[in-house]
Amino acid sequence: MKQRKFDPGDVVSLRLPKDLTEQDLKGLNTLKSKLDRDFNKIITPIFLSAVNDYVTKGQKQLTVPLPNKLTEEQENHYNHPMVQQLIGQIVYQLISNPSKPFQIPNMTQQEEQKPTPEAKLQNSFAARFAKKNLLDFDD
Repeated sequence: MKQRKFDPGDVVSLRLPKDLTEQDLKGLNTLKSKLDRDFNKIITPIFLSAVNDYVTKGQKQLTVPLPNKLTEEQENHYNHPMVQQLIGQIVYQLISNPSKPFQIPNMTQQEEQKPTPEAKLQNSFAARFAKKNLLDFDD
């Protein structure tokens, strides 16, 4: 029997194990009766979180907590792959050598080095990100 891949919107059916505790069954039945049609909306994130934990079990990960009240624009900004990579590099530098300060390149250093257009784009993005989010002296 050939297994096919899941696509968004597909129906996934699960068989509950026979050794499921009475407390777990009671909790599922209570949720089902209480939520009725919204049951899937509540269970799906829990299920996907468990699947993600299982898949990433062997991988090393670090979670960086962000402020609770972010605008949609800020969330999109933080979800950008370059921003995530920059945050990862900063965290790595802090972990690998916490006593050594690290420098974020500014525009004058970039002009002296005459970087390639790709590097200039990346460095200017990093400099804007750091200036906007990390170098706030008002606090």
